[in-house]
Amino acid sequence: MPASGVGDTLHEALAGLSDDQARAVRHEGGPALVIAGPGAGKTRVIVTRVARLVAPADAGGLGADPESVLALAFTNKSAGEMRDRLVGLVGPSRAARVRVQTCNAFGRGVIRRFGDLAGLPADSTLMDSAQRRRLLREILVDHGAFRDRAAEGLDAAADRAWACIDACTTDGVSPRDALAWCDAETAALSSPDPGADARAADARRARLEEFRPLAEVYAEFDARRLAAGLLLFDDDVNLAARLIREHDLCRAILRDETRHIVVDEFQDWSPAQIALLSLLAPADAARPPDLFVVGDDDQAIYAFRGADDRALERFARAWPDHAEILLTGNYRSGERIIAASNAMIARAGERYRPDKSIRVADGSAAEQPGAVEALELPSRADLPRAVAALILADRAGTGRAWSDYAVIVRTHDRADEIALGLAAYDAPVRSSRTPAPIDDAAVKDLFAWARLLADPGHTPSLQRLLVRPPVSLDPDAAADVVRGARARPRTDAGALGAARAAAERHPAVADFVARYDALARFAAEHDALAALRRIVDDARLLHVEALDAESRARRVEAVVGALRFAQDKQPRLEPPGDLRAFLRHFDALDPKEQTLRLTDDGADDPPDEDADGVAVLTAHAAKGLEFDTVIVADVRIRTGFPSLERAPDRLALPEALTGRARASHDDEERRLFYVACTRARRRLTLVAKSIKRPPKAGDFFDELTRLDPPEGLARLDLNDLYERAGVTATDGAGLGADAARRARVRRELDRARADALAALHRAERADLDAGAIDAIARDLDDAARRIAALAHLRDAGALPDHLGHPAAEALARRLERDAKPALAPLPAPLKLTYTKINDYTRCPRCFYVKHVLGLDEEKTPGLAAGDLAHRALEQFFGEVRHAEAHGEPAPGEARLREIVRRLVGPAGRLDGPDGALGAQIEALALAAVRDLHDPASEVLEVERTIEFPLGLPAGEHNAIAKVDRIDRTPDGAYRLVDYKTGAPSKRLTEPKPDDLQFCLYALALRRFYEIPDGEPLAGVAEYWLLRTGLRGSIALDELDIGKALAVVNTTAEGMLAGRFERSKACRRAGDWLCSILPEEA
Repeated sequence: MPASGVGDTLHEALAGLSDDQARAVRHEGGPALVIAGPGAGKTRVIVTRVARLVAPADAGGLGADPESVLALAFTNKSAGEMRDRLVGLVGPSRAARVRVQTCNAFGRGVIRRFGDLAGLPADSTLMDSAQRRRLLREILVDHGAFRDRAAEGLDAAADRAWACIDACTTDGVSPRDALAWCDAETAALSSPDPGADARAADARRARLEEFRPLAEVYAEFDARRLAAGLLLFDDDVNLAARLIREHDLCRAILRDETRHIVVDEFQDWSPAQIALLSLLAPADAARPPDLFVVGDDDQAIYAFRGADDRALERFARAWPDHAEILLTGNYRSGERIIAASNAMIARAGERYRPDKSIRVADGSAAEQPGAVEALELPSRADLPRAVAALILADRAGTGRAWSDYAVIVRTHDRADEIALGLAAYDAPVRSSRTPAPIDDAAVKDLFAWARLLADPGHTPSLQRLLVRPPVSLDPDAAADVVRGARARPRTDAGALGAARAAAERHPAVADFVARYDALARFAAEHDALAALRRIVDDARLLHVEALDAESRARRVEAVVGALRFAQDKQPRLEPPGDLRAFLRHFDALDPKEQTLRLTDDGADDPPDEDADGVAVLTAHAAKGLEFDTVIVADVRIRTGFPSLERAPDRLALPEALTGRARASHDDEERRLFYVACTRARRRLTLVAKSIKRPPKAGDFFDELTRLDPPEGLARLDLNDLYERAGVTATDGAGLGADAARRARVRRELDRARADALAALHRAERADLDAGAIDAIARDLDDAARRIAALAHLRDAGALPDHLGHPAAEALARRLERDAKPALAPLPAPLKLTYTKINDYTRCPRCFYVKHVLGLDEEKTPGLAAGDLAHRALEQFFGEVRHAEAHGEPAPGEARLREIVRRLVGPAGRLDGPDGALGAQIEALALAAVRDLHDPASEVLEVERTIEFPLGLPAGEHNAIAKVDRIDRTPDGAYRLVDYKTGAPSKRLTEPKPDDLQFCLYALALRRFYEIPDGEPLAGVAEYWLLRTGLRGSIALDELDIGKALAVVNTTAEGMLAGRFERSKACRRAGDWLCSILPEEA
């Protein structure tokens, strides 16, 4: 672009700025902090400032070398947008030379150039979480740091150590810093002030004793991984900072190259990133750095990722002689929307500039004054339908595009629920969350094949492959095969042996076994990547289902993504690098990495801007976007705005070490809601469930509709809304009757297509006789007729005479009656256990698959350790009981250790070579004996199963309770004991009166010892938390048996009525255990 063209464009950009924006763009003379509210045009300011820096002097610029300008964006996407906009001002050549990148990308460049100064190997790679966990396990065992917390398990101890390391790296605390703080704290505590608070000193000492071993593990971890060339994500920042701090050459070159720095979204920076910036542009340099930082602490919403919500305060401390420029003019929202947003954020507890409020900017294109609406619902179940009605009614009156609407929610689960509801009303949806490869059915099939090849006894994988195409057994037939697997000894190949036996009854199973044998031979001679590729080809994972073009493209993308993931992991596997090694590595990864995404790209991206659909997204994903109409859904405490569910706490490091104050969860939630509201241009609608009780403090809906309502707040009437939208209020939980009808027809069509494809797969054999071919042809003809009939039923709503088909006619009759197909009700009397009742309340369909069909669920390592600990304690306390009954000496701890050793067996059988599993089980069992068992009490029963009649409004049934322990205390009372080997939770440490498990045990106790119903139960029920040696207890006479029985009765009624619907939680998680059954079952 000629200089004159640059000048014309730049002059136009400068002329279009407000006075405050122009002052920011033209600022010179040292660091500047620009506090830019939502809709203030901050990106325009940043891009125009950079353009003015690099444009030639004759074009109105300062003529700075483009390579001397470093523009740091928060994400790769925003960096790309900044670069594109810069091209429009200075042309592609100059724009390409400006270093527009993220902070991490800048740090990676520093490491590539100067990593040899730190002795880093040239072939350094990014460490994944399995490698990290493996190294931490080794260090913990080598240092003996695991012994004191063996009951947690070695993996839990490794995770705890990582939590400390992660917090340190996020806050820019090196191992040297951590150990130096420990030494300083030790010295301070060894020479206390005479008047010091003894209790505070004890607390400091306890924190030090907890932190020092972690700091020592951190130092060893850092040394070993760097020597091996293994890098962490945070090394992009921390290692780059270390190179600048410790090496004069690196520091001199980088400071000379980087004369101008512009930073966007500074409020979302971590302490480590800010420390790197201070090394690159120090306040005490000979000349003031040209450092231009843009941020808004009112929009700081990433504390859960390590961002410092007081980043602006850090800036002010690090660069005390900075200038501050406020950009408060909002070019986006109407006046009423701005007023509501100001009222909301003004209630925040901590703000860098409490006096800051946004206003309608001069020349704003916002439609004045905008609208703020409030809609209350009788139930949260109405939320998807009400959101659809809001959009449909508005479109009916305005004709706006679908893409003008956004629904902003607090969680992904709520977004999925609303997206499903909108789709039911044929509203196109743009989601902010791209499905991960692991969510795809074919990728789940790929892993099921891999697990079955690695372990022929892996029943859960077999049952998945039996019900999936091309085998496509019905669930009852698959359950029959699985029951055969359980009857076989483990040495008889368990699951696979049962499949071989079933091959004679099911030709598709015979094909499956033949395919398995061929794949097993190949996998035995090749690495994991080659084996996975062969599975994709031989099992025809890309072709076994009849998919439309769009679904097929997604399928291919997911499977290719899984293979790329395997390619990345292959060099990291332990020898011999086969499928078993791959699965061990995969199982050791963090859940986030198990999605098979190699990067965070796509995990929570803004919706596709080019598609015409309603954007359904979380407030975090909405950051930086704007829409004509914003519906903020579920504005109530707990599940919506604000959420009471805190993100997993980062380990809190001593403030004296990091300079970071603990973030306020309440303020973060308020800022998140502020971000959601300020996305709206014309219309902001808040939707909340109505409540009968007075709202709690911090209820955002109450604040904006009762305490401080904006002028012109409109309260919507739900029935009127439904009428205007053409939506009925009796459509169930959000799905309209027509939408539900279409959904059922679609499912039948999918089934017909699958049957047609299965017939074609059966034809792909060389040993078919004429009769078999005729049968396949009949099945294909039947599927074709069914598809044609269903298509007509879908589009015309009825079946013509010439397209009659039994299946389609049966569906039409069901739709006419609106009778939902149901699984067979369970026969009375029921046999109810705590596990069955709990499983049913969590997901009725999973209950059916697990307890009626008898199919398996995946067992976790934690369950295995817990089961072995239970067995050890059962045997040990059984021997204690026998000794007490016969007046013999009670067995001691040596006997308990012997029992554990026999259960676990030699290292390498059930345990790993490091002996961690045996150490964990021993520690769990010892906690019961040392910390919780009362030798003065008499052990009455051990692992006692008690069956007793249970009269309910739903009929006479039987309950079965398996009680770990029943003791008689010295005062003659009973003690019910249940061992818990997992992580402690409030439900266990503080049992409530309606605790279902204890209420059933109390009923069993009364029946077993024939205690009359009117006689009080004297005693206590206790959870023994073996990881911590703590107990959660409640007196037996405090239990609310009636309330617990109401839950039992509701469960029994559902089982007897055949109500086995899939829970929302399982539907969102894509849990395959209950998805074995067809959706309409």
